[in-house]
Amino acid sequence: MRNSGAVWVTCVVVALSVTPGLAAAAPSDSESDGRGISDLIAGPATTLTLEGGLVGMQSLLHFTPLQLRGALCREEKSCIPVDYFALPVGWETEKGAQSVAAAVSARLAQDPDAKVILSGHSQGGQVIYAALRDWSAHPADAPSRDSVVWVSFGNPENPYGRQAGGIGYDNGQGLPIGGTAYDGIEVIRQYDGWADFPQDTTNLVSVANAMMGMMTIHNNYWDVDITDPNNAAYTTTTSAGGTITYVWSPTKTLPLVAWAGPLAPALDKMLRPTVEAGYQRPGDVNQKLAEANANGIGLSGSDDGLLRHIADAVKSASGGSSVSTQATRTSIPAAIPKRGGAVRTALAGLLNRRSTGMVGGSSPSGTAKSVQNDTSVTPGSAVTEPGSAGDGRQVPEQRRTLAPAGANLSTAQRREARKTASTVADGPRPRGHQQRRTGSDTADGR
Repeated sequence: MRNSGAVWVTCVVVALSVTPGLAAAAPSDSESDGRGISDLIAGPATTLTLEGGLVGMQSLLHFTPLQLRGALCREEKSCIPVDYFALPVGWETEKGAQSVAAAVSARLAQDPDAKVILSGHSQGGQVIYAALRDWSAHPADAPSRDSVVWVSFGNPENPYGRQAGGIGYDNGQGLPIGGTAYDGIEVIRQYDGWADFPQDTTNLVSVANAMMGMMTIHNNYWDVDITDPNNAAYTTTTSAGGTITYVWSPTKTLPLVAWAGPLAPALDKMLRPTVEAGYQRPGDVNQKLAEANANGIGLSGSDDGLLRHIADAVKSASGGSSVSTQATRTSIPAAIPKRGGAVRTALAGLLNRRSTGMVGGSSPSGTAKSVQNDTSVTPGSAVTEPGSAGDGRQVPEQRRTLAPAGANLSTAQRREARKTASTVADGPRPRGHQQRRTGSDTADGR
């Protein structure tokens, strides 16, 4: 049974739901209305996107541009993936930060007044934090604070998450000591165990729910609207001058019980007070989330729709998405690796040909020809199709069309057709060679 593990865990935590937890922290005086989020990401910008751990080990499909409803890659914004080998270890995270710094420098060298948005999911957010630490340690090499803003989501290093750990992090983790000079937004889905982990780890119900959220919520930021008024936001200004807004998106159903179908609402009502008792989120975040939860507002606590979003990523890779993701990276060639570019081109061409039934490109007259259905393609003619680099190349069609065209021919007619095709494709052959072919045909009865 697919959900047997979840059923067993839920039964255990229901029994433990009387476990006392810490009370939520009292609201502070810090601003918590989340003003300025829209202004921070508004207007034309180049968005550099970073994939999460393991997912980013390949550079064919990019999911980050599609997350957060694609808000950072639409309209006046163009998205450029920054590929790095997203093995969840410190040295690969640091290499990713170096690639980010190079990409930012290259973009600002082209246009000193450009606005650059860094967008990273999960380990991609950790890469952003690593870049912020590097810029804090080496301010002479850092870009202007007015040129760069950042949006991190599902980041394990944020102060209210699991706070990462792992090997190879010689330069530390988290935001720079003393804070960052760059304004940013930290997006957290309620109960994403990597980004929203209970402070009271003795509350086993809360911990179990967060662990379940690591599997079902962490990769599901697709439909999060960071400007939704139902979000709970908390804004703080660091000593270095940067303003960070933490945005919690409410989750309608506890991940721990999301599997239960019609029983989920009753189980949620029973367990949520205990789960929430394990959290000490800042400001009035707990209160705003409670209001949203009480009104049934929020996203699913399961991984529903994952396959649909993977299909969207494939569509984006083939150039069919409305998200403004650049197909090539010619705008900052020195900054971003090009691993997988040829594979993406091949996949895009394959998907296009299969969906249209056409060989990509056009005929010499400018009209695309269908190899399967166009009877005007004659032996010896050619159509144009794109090569791996996008350049046109001529492809002889006589062998593709002769088979169906000669299906009802007699043996003598097929033999004559083969001779005609060979003459057109290869030019006239020596007389002796043709005589040997004729003798062979006679010998084997063709």
